Amino acid sequence: KQQLHRHLKLLLPSQCWAAASPNIDVGFICNTTDAWTINQRYGHESVTNFIKDEGFMLEVVLQSLLVILLPVILIVASWIDLKQHRIPNLLTLSALVIGVSLQLLLHGWEGLTYSLGGMAVGFLILIPFYIKGGMGAGDVKLMAAAGAFLGFEGALLAVGLTLFAGSVMGIFLLVILGGIKAAMHRYYGTLKQLLYTQNINISYIPPPSDEAAAVKFPYASAICAGTIAAMWYLSMFSRLTNQLVGA
Repeated sequence: KQQLHRHLKLLLPSQCWAAASPNIDVGFICNTTDAWTINQRYGHESVTNFIKDEGFMLEVVLQSLLVILLPVILIVASWIDLKQHRIPNLLTLSALVIGVSLQLLLHGWEGLTYSLGGMAVGFLILIPFYIKGGMGAGDVKLMAAAGAFLGFEGALLAVGLTLFAGSVMGIFLLVILGGIKAAMHRYYGTLKQLLYTQNINISYIPPPSDEAAAVKFPYASAICAGTIAAMWYLSMFSRLTNQLVGA
């Protein structure tokens, strides 16, 4: 109540506030949505505008959390993955719950469906890579959590950019470790086997343990790069900036 009174004092002209202040019924204002009724009682449309602005500010706060928390979570996950070669379940599951909750609060049941769709996209596209041993379970759960923040379309874009970022990082790692020649030779052997057998399952030649290609890099960094790139492409950062400036 005290906070509402302080805001009203800033909104109302001094002479209007002096007349209305002793008699302002906070409960009446908070429970009345009809602008004409409030204006008739207190004589100034700023009261109604304030009530409307409160809803707008709540939306800005939730949208800010959506846009800011996801990159922070991804950066933290990348750092942990780099140091420990694992992503804690507590981090990924907490991120998933936060993403779903924010979408639900922002857009209601439609937001819940949107968020769950994004989560499914992130999980289902990466789960085959986990089954084949190309990444860890934590990577799949982290991508699903990112999808919960982004929704269906955003998750599709984020997964695509993540796979691209992972490929670029993998090639860069091979160059750094001097494994390009060995990898090309192995892929050439796989291609010849594939042309002869027509079966990829028996044609693929896995890298030996001493080859650079066998070194697994922290894939959370690829998820981080791909997801933030998707957020930038979707103008999520610029829209938030515009909202904050407008607020």
